[in-house]
Amino acid sequence: MTYLVEKPDASTRPGATRLLMAEGYAEVGFIETYLATLQTPINQVILTCFKGVANLAQSVRVMRKVLDPGEGAGRFGRVGVFADAEQNPAGRLDAVVDSADQFGFGAVSQNLRQTNFCDAGQRRFAFHLAPNNVGAGMIEDLVAAEIAGSSIAQCLTDYRACVLAADAMNLSSKAQAQIFILTKRNSDAAGLGRAFQDGILDVMHPAYANFRDAINRLVQ
Repeated sequence: MTYLVEKPDASTRPGATRLLMAEGYAEVGFIETYLATLQTPINQVILTCFKGVANLAQSVRVMRKVLDPGEGAGRFGRVGVFADAEQNPAGRLDAVVDSADQFGFGAVSQNLRQTNFCDAGQRRFAFHLAPNNVGAGMIEDLVAAEIAGSSIAQCLTDYRACVLAADAMNLSSKAQAQIFILTKRNSDAAGLGRAFQDGILDVMHPAYANFRDAINRLVQ
């Protein structure tokens, strides 16, 4: 049994008071692994995957309709959104603030432009936009920071230099993360989510401190 619920409905974990919404399965894998590390009871959490920030607003509407049909202040005392900033951190933050508004945090949601959480009475909304809630980037940039201290970091650096010299192509952080996982796993299963769950990537690494902080604000 996992924290992730693909298609929640009104009967899904009726005692859950924490809703965590992840952009993709990389974030899902991280969140599930960290929640398990914290030994968070599974019946307290509903974790969903909205599969791209373009789908966030619609996903929020569905969650409100299916799980939280009040004025946004129903069963969930804790709500969080986890995504990549990509090349549009300001636009992604706007989407996060709008989500907070929809869940009943409108009076305080603008606080999210200065910090990664806001409180409305006893309720809390928190978010993480990889890599650091401010700049452009993605979760793979955090993975790259972890990889930099690994036993095969120099091998990857040499390979990146070789590819650049041979094909004038600079490997992205996403490509480097996949190469690292493939090397460590020695198979074709290279997804970040699985790598977190299988311990190939370490959710407790300092690179992910801001990610863990946002989760902690929702479950501790």
